[in-house]
Amino acid sequence: QELNLQTNAVLVVAQAYNPLHVLVLVDGPSTLRKNNSILSEISHNRALISITANLAGAWDISSDMTGVTAQNLFSAGSLKLFARQIKDKLDLAATAEKLTLLGPHNATVAIGKAEVVAHTNAAILASPTPLDFAAANGQTFDISTLKLSQNTVELTAQGSMFLQPDHQLAGQLSTQTNDVDGLLSLVSPVFELNQKDRDAMKSLLTLMGNKPDGPTKKAEITARDGKLYWRPFKLADLPPLY
Repeated sequence: QELNLQTNAVLVVAQAYNPLHVLVLVDGPSTLRKNNSILSEISHNRALISITANLAGAWDISSDMTGVTAQNLFSAGSLKLFARQIKDKLDLAATAEKLTLLGPHNATVAIGKAEVVAHTNAAILASPTPLDFAAANGQTFDISTLKLSQNTVELTAQGSMFLQPDHQLAGQLSTQTNDVDGLLSLVSPVFELNQKDRDAMKSLLTLMGNKPDGPTKKAEITARDGKLYWRPFKLADLPPLY
C-alpha cells in the first residue's frame, strides 16, 4: 500500500547561517493518493512547514495551515501538525480549530478546538510504507492527551491505539466529559443515536460508578473487530483506515 501527497507548488528555503533549518512553503490544492487512486482532494491556503535537524540525528517538523478542507473527511479553520524524533522515540501532535468532521450519510460534528499528543517507536520511519509497517508489527500509538471542545462541552481521553494487519483501527481510550448530554447531542447525528440509545447510555454511566450529579462522567471507548464501542454499546462500523 503506497500513500503519497501531491501538491500544486512548493518553495524550499534553507537559511545560510543555519542550513539545518529549512522552511517549505506549499500552495494548495493537494491530493492524497493510495496506489495512484485519489483518496482525498485537500484545499488549503499557503502552508508553512519548518524542518530542523542536528548532527546527532534528532529532528523535528511542524506545519501550519489555514482554510483546510479534505474532501469527504474534514474541514478546519486552522490546522497545526508537529512531529519529532529523539533517539528511538517519535512524538506526534496536532491542533485544529473550527473543525468539522464528516461522517456517514453527510452527518457532521462541529468541534471548536481539538488537540492530540501521542508517541510511538521511531522504527516506523525505517519503512517506505510506515503505516503498513505499524500494522504488520502491531506498533502502538500511545495517546497521552486528547482534548475536544465545542462551546461548553469538553471531552478528554488517554489510551493506546494500533493498526491491525487489515488496517482496521483497534485499541481503547479512557474518556471523561463535563457534559454527557451535550456530548451525546454532538455525536448523535454521526452515530445515529436515538433518544432511547442516549437514555440507556446515560443510565449505564451511573451503573459504572459515576455519580448522577457529579461534575464529570467517565467511560471507555473501544475499537475492535472493525467496530467502535462505548462500553457495551456499538457506536459504528469502522472501515479500514486506508
